[in-house]
Amino acid sequence: MIKNETGLRLLVQSDIVDGHGWHGNALLVRGEPLHYHRSRLHLPGIEPRGAVFAELDLGEGKFRIIAVHLGLLRRSRMSQAKALLEIFQGLTPMPTILLGDLNEWRRVRRSALAVLEPVFGSLPVIPSFPSRHPIFPLDRILDWPPGLITHLAVHNTPLAREASDHLPLVAEVNFNCILPLLGPAV
Repeated sequence: MIKNETGLRLLVQSDIVDGHGWHGNALLVRGEPLHYHRSRLHLPGIEPRGAVFAELDLGEGKFRIIAVHLGLLRRSRMSQAKALLEIFQGLTPMPTILLGDLNEWRRVRRSALAVLEPVFGSLPVIPSFPSRHPIFPLDRILDWPPGLITHLAVHNTPLAREASDHLPLVAEVNFNCILPLLGPAV
């Protein structure tokens, strides 16, 4: 139904037949990727949390997307952010977008996400929750290397406010930033 209505295709993350996602995470893309590899990440914490990531090429060069939903408890978010950073630093360098409901509203000094800033840069603060009157920046889109994302905004429409208690974020990606990182083989 989603594909028919929007043209978006689910990148399968579940090993269960007809499974949609994993720990509440799913990735949708427009079109058929030229390259696609997916993995799932277990994250520490009291609540069952995880992340999904895909390395893909939509025709502009390979890049990685990590979709995550962090825990409600600050201590869990701190452990999860540290685990994500360790996993990211162990991966082959590749332009990366880390996004999702990071459940953090605190500013830089007190933020459980502060550990991500040395790699992903300053964290965007765009209120997205609650959707009817957004005041908390719970949802984030981060990029590596800096400059990969050129524009970031909240998608605030009547339908978006009705569809979820979070407003979606939209980002424009500078694929010219990807090409120099891939080397002469592109």
